[in-house]
Amino acid sequence: MDFTSKIVQSLLYVLMFALPITAIMGAWLEAHPLTLLGNLHIGPYIAPSHDIGSRISALHGWLGDVIMWLAGIHALAAILHHIVLRDGVLVSMTPRWLPLRRRTR
Repeated sequence: MDFTSKIVQSLLYVLMFALPITAIMGAWLEAHPLTLLGNLHIGPYIAPSHDIGSRISALHGWLGDVIMWLAGIHALAAILHHIVLRDGVLVSMTPRWLPLRRRTR
């Protein structure tokens, strides 16, 4: 379980970086500016290539699906640890100010 948790955590971090990068690259390669907060337009700062941009945009959609499934499985595993295994893994991930700390018997 320890090895699997490290792999899943690493994948989640990689996907958190890959998703915005593929979104920006896909938009810019398709000659669309990056729009922030509805008013601020950034780019495109690279030469358009619609074919590559559409492939990167498709990859972005696929990676978005992967991170959603992975996060869901991660949440289910945390619930399994809390309810079935009762090993304190979920409680160890919560902030200290939440009143979920393990009670001693």
